[in-house]
Amino acid sequence: MLFKKMNSVYPQRKINKRAVIMIMQLVKTQKGTVGMSGFFKKKRDFNVPYAFWQKGHGSVYSIIETERGGEKLKRKSDKTKLAEGRCLGGGDQYIGFIKANEIGSIGTSSAVYDPIAGRTVDTLSMGEKEFFWIMRYRDDVELIQEQMMLSSDTVRKICEEHGFRIPRNRLSTDFLITFRDGSRVAYSVKSGSDDFTPDSPKYGKILIRQYVELEYWKRYGVDFKIVLRENLNKTLAANIEHCMAYYDSAHVTGTETMLKYLVAHKAVSIPMDGEIVRFASLVRGNEDQIREAFRRYHDGR
Repeated sequence: MLFKKMNSVYPQRKINKRAVIMIMQLVKTQKGTVGMSGFFKKKRDFNVPYAFWQKGHGSVYSIIETERGGEKLKRKSDKTKLAEGRCLGGGDQYIGFIKANEIGSIGTSSAVYDPIAGRTVDTLSMGEKEFFWIMRYRDDVELIQEQMMLSSDTVRKICEEHGFRIPRNRLSTDFLITFRDGSRVAYSVKSGSDDFTPDSPKYGKILIRQYVELEYWKRYGVDFKIVLRENLNKTLAANIEHCMAYYDSAHVTGTETMLKYLVAHKAVSIPMDGEIVRFASLVRGNEDQIREAFRRYHDGR
């Protein structure tokens, strides 16, 4: 039924039954909430004496989030983006194929500063932003590359093989993440499972797009996963973002920001996935302990 309805609504974008099943299986695996799993190599408690965390990622600047408020930049052509070397650099030189101020969705796209990589990360939706912070805080993540460009030749071959309309512009995948064990996973972040129901106006377009990305990364030996925003732990993402604003000690101004700095560096651990952390309450009565922990950690780096 899904297959018939999709092809009747989008006759110029036919997709076989196998493709529908594969994508829906990816969506159905997104159960539960994406949260703290895999974040810490070992448990740390705030109440125990200070314990050194492994030396971090070098000096970085403070986190700066830039919610686009002015006029968006003029959309650049694919040729111009390629000439700029997008998706080709590494580390702090990496620039995603699409910048936050180059899309029409003004309200939800944002450029956030990654204090570990030392560069701005362009997220095109609230879901992408939340997913980024959750992944950024994980111990097993080595490299995060957003808006990763796809080879137009490979995309064309996939579309020709399956009878899809060939995209006029280059496609990109939301995130390509390299883990410390050397494995890589491509992630597509979507708002929710409703987009994958036959009644959704996005159904046909999103199903084909996800299948093209799935087939693309399979040909490069990379796993592809769909992440639904409805399954992301938004509280956790917000708490991480608040702490990472003080990853750079230059922005530490008092005991509350000292605690955020320590949490950002995982020198101490506090519950962050249940509710928005009230740092002022945690600091009260623990000022001396926090100052000493901050001094020992900061001096030891």
